[in-house]
Amino acid sequence: MSFDIKSFQKRYGLSNKEVANVCDCSLPTIQKWRSGEVAVSGAAAQLMTLLDLKSEGDAKKFRDILSQMKQPIEPAQIEQDPAIDQLESSMTKVVDRLELMLESRRKDRDIAESEARYRSIVEGFTTPVCRWKPDTTLTYTNTAYQALFSKFGDDLIGKKWLDFVPAEKRGSLSAIVSDMVRRAEPEKLIEKIPMQDGSFRYYEWLECPVKDSRGELVEFHTVAHDVTELVNIRHQRDELTAVQDALEAMCDKPVLMFDNTGKFLRYNQLFKNSIMRDVDWKDLTSMIPGQATGRLKRLMKRLGNGKEICYQLEIGKRKILFRGQVVSRLEDRSHYLAVFEEISSDEASEVLSVRLRHEVILDGQPHDFLLEKKAETAVLRQMEDLGKAVQVDRIYVFTLDHDEGLFDNVLEWCADGIEPQIEELKRLPMSEYPWWLDRIQNNQWIQIDDTSKMSRGAFRERDILEAQGIRALLVAPVVVNGVSIGFVGFDHNRAPRIWHAQEHDELAHFKESIEEVLKASVK
Repeated sequence: MSFDIKSFQKRYGLSNKEVANVCDCSLPTIQKWRSGEVAVSGAAAQLMTLLDLKSEGDAKKFRDILSQMKQPIEPAQIEQDPAIDQLESSMTKVVDRLELMLESRRKDRDIAESEARYRSIVEGFTTPVCRWKPDTTLTYTNTAYQALFSKFGDDLIGKKWLDFVPAEKRGSLSAIVSDMVRRAEPEKLIEKIPMQDGSFRYYEWLECPVKDSRGELVEFHTVAHDVTELVNIRHQRDELTAVQDALEAMCDKPVLMFDNTGKFLRYNQLFKNSIMRDVDWKDLTSMIPGQATGRLKRLMKRLGNGKEICYQLEIGKRKILFRGQVVSRLEDRSHYLAVFEEISSDEASEVLSVRLRHEVILDGQPHDFLLEKKAETAVLRQMEDLGKAVQVDRIYVFTLDHDEGLFDNVLEWCADGIEPQIEELKRLPMSEYPWWLDRIQNNQWIQIDDTSKMSRGAFRERDILEAQGIRALLVAPVVVNGVSIGFVGFDHNRAPRIWHAQEHDELAHFKESIEEVLKASVK
C-alpha cells in the first residue's frame, strides 16, 4: 500500500514546502505525490513512516524530533519568496479541488452502476416494487407495480401513489403515512386493491425507510406481496368461528358441524340429547353405517358442490329431516353445518339404527319435499346441475305405462342451443321400440357411442334416433320395488361420444334419486 502523504501532512500541519524540506526533494515532486501522479519514493516513505511512529500523531513531538535531527521546521526562520508561497497555495487549492471533483465523479459513477444493477434485478420481480418520497411522490416503479396501477397511466413517476387510493380512504392512510415519516421505521400495511375486472386483491406492503449520510429520511423503498389467499382463509376461519359460537346460543334445533371426511367437529346440546342420546357417534360413517355408505359418499360430494342437501333419516322409528350445507371452504378441508328436524315423533326402538331415505337437492326452503310439485322442481334443478357437470345435450326421465303400452317423457333438461323434445316424445307406443323395451324390462343399461353403428336388431330405434339428430346416448332403467317403471338417460347430439366411468357413476346416482322420488307415486 502506498504512503498517504495527505493524511501525514494533515496530522502534523505540514505544508508542501515543509514536506519537501524534510524529504529533501523538490516542491513539484510533493505535488505529484499528492495528486497520485507518482508514488512516494521508498526512502521518503520510510522516513515519514518512522517519524510518524516516533511522533505518535503529536505535532510538537514531531518538531522536537526534527530539531534533534538538526532539521527543524520553523517557517518563520526560513526565507520565503512571497510569490512562490502564493503560487504554492494556489496550486495546492487547485489540486485539492480537482481531487474533490474526481472523487465526486467516482462516487456518481459508482452510484449509477449500483442503480443500474438494482434496476436490472428489481425489474425482473413479479411482485410490485416502488420508491417514494415522504409526500408519496413515486421516484421509481418496476414493471409489476406499473401493471398493478396501469389504469392511472403509463408513466407513474412523479405521481403520488396516495392519489391511487379511493377518496374515502385517503384521510386515514395519509395519517398513517405521516406517522411513518415521523418514526422512519420499517412498516407493514395490508391494503385491498381493486382490479380492472372489478375483483379485489389484498397486498401486504413492506415499507423500508431510506436515509442519507446525515440520517435524514429521503424516501421509502416498498415491496408488495399478494396475500389474497391468506386473507380469505383468515376470513373463512373467522366466519367458521362465528358459526360455531352461534350454535350454542341461537339454534332451537339439533345442530351438527362436520368436515369433508364426515368427522364430527362440534354439536349443540340438543343434538346430543335428542339425536345421539346414549350413543357415542364420532362421525357420519358410524352414525349411518352399512348399506348407506355409498349414499353417504354421494351426500358428501353434493355438499362439496355448495348445494343445500335435504335427506330424510330414520332413527329407530323416528323420521328426521337432515338439512346440510357447506359453511366454510379451506384449501384442503371444508366444514359443513347440518340441522335436524323431527318429522314424526313415534317412540324410538330400543336398538337405535339410522339410515338415509329420500334425497332431494334444494337451493331454497326445502321443507315439504313429499309434495309432487316440489319434488319435480328439485329434480329439474338436479338435472341442470348434472347436465353442466357431464357436458351432455339432453337429460330425460321416461315412465312406462304397461297397461296402455306407452312410453312417456315426463321430465327433460336441454343444454343451450338444443331443441326440447318433451312434447314430441309423449305417449310413444312401446311396440315401435322392441329392442329398447326388451333391455329396459330386463334391467339392462343401454350404451350407444355411435348411433350409426347400432346392431341390426335395433334398426327401428336407430332410424328414430338419427331422425332426432341423436349421435350417442347412455340410458339406465328405473326400478321401484323390483318393477321396471321407466328409464333415465343422457343424449349427445353433436358427435359420437365414448361414455366413461364418470358418466356411468353420475347417471347411476341420478337413477337412484329418481327411484326414491317415484316410490311414493307407485305405492
